[in-house]
Amino acid sequence: MRNNAVQFIENFGALEDWKDMTMGDFIKSDISDLIITDLDMAIKIVRASGLKQIQLRQDDKVNGGTFEWDNF
Repeated sequence: MRNNAVQFIENFGALEDWKDMTMGDFIKSDISDLIITDLDMAIKIVRASGLKQIQLRQDDKVNGGTFEWDNF
């Protein structure tokens, strides 16, 4: 995963069935490995998709923390 890339995880917490999603799971794109580094944009993509049980995770390389957002 590239620096500051947002990780999209589907069905988090459901019987430990975690699946990393790619942008191809959300949008049609000719770019096979489109990387989203803006957490706010990632939230908008998930909301627009209508999918539930998506978790976003982004490591903060500068401060050493992790940002997370859960879509219920």
